[in-house]
Amino acid sequence: MTPDQVVQEAGEKTELGLGEYIVHHIKNSNEWNIFGYHLHLPTFKPVHILGTQVDFSITQHLVMMWVTSIILIVALGLLFRKKRLVPSGIAAMMEVLVLFVRDEIAIPNMGAKAGKKFTPFL
Repeated sequence: MTPDQVVQEAGEKTELGLGEYIVHHIKNSNEWNIFGYHLHLPTFKPVHILGTQVDFSITQHLVMMWVTSIILIVALGLLFRKKRLVPSGIAAMMEVLVLFVRDEIAIPNMGAKAGKKFTPFL
């Protein structure tokens, strides 16, 4: 499907604009399309907890968060498996980035005490 593709809807032809093309690819669904295969994700009935309705169905966005979390845990585990007093390699580069955010962004904008406290959230 391309933005210029013509689709058939209710007997009339309409062109998909760029906005509809993008929204089609980023909207959440209970189906995950990976390498051309459609995997149907499980859905559950909503549960009522303290007067609110909570849906525990597994969606496309939730699966992508799981995949991203696994990649980050594995990558950071491999990068920082040896504890050293002075970091080297990619750990040194990460330290430079974290120190830049703390010293040049957080502390000048929030002050010394709050800047150090809230740096991990940036």
